[in-house]
Amino acid sequence: YIQAVSPEEFIENLVYGLYFSPNAVDNLFEVRSTLELGLLARIWRSDATLEKLTKLLSERQRVLEEVAADQDSFDMDAFIAADIAFHQAFFECADNDTIAKLASVVDEFMLRSRAVSHVPERREQVLQEHRLVIEAIEKRDHVLAQHRLLDHFLWYRAFDIPEKSEVGTQAD
Repeated sequence: YIQAVSPEEFIENLVYGLYFSPNAVDNLFEVRSTLELGLLARIWRSDATLEKLTKLLSERQRVLEEVAADQDSFDMDAFIAADIAFHQAFFECADNDTIAKLASVVDEFMLRSRAVSHVPERREQVLQEHRLVIEAIEKRDHVLAQHRLLDHFLWYRAFDIPEKSEVGTQAD
């Protein structure tokens, strides 16, 4: 007997399963970078879609910069949400519901894991890396944009975050 499962239920179960898998954060960073780089190549083929991406990234970067600027009452959850929104722009421009749902799994996992990538030492670096990605896209330099986006993801492998090894071992 097979029961129909809503996309929300599927995502909830997938996130739960990922949360307890070894190397989940590393694996999801790899998935996310692969998807975004692939989408960037696809988006690049259409001037209108590329313009839409540039506009979305710029708007979301402004929000992220505003959240980060409030040092007195810095809100980590707002920063994480704004960062995720920045990256969602690639998926919104893809015009592919399946890819968007897959991205939502990654987003949900990152939110639940408290997005271990968002350590205080990384805030300004994240902002600068986003600026460099936007700048390369605005210049219409596809190779540079790919390199900058990949660099934005690769920092994680070299950055020593104690929580990385703990994410797959704790309940929410």
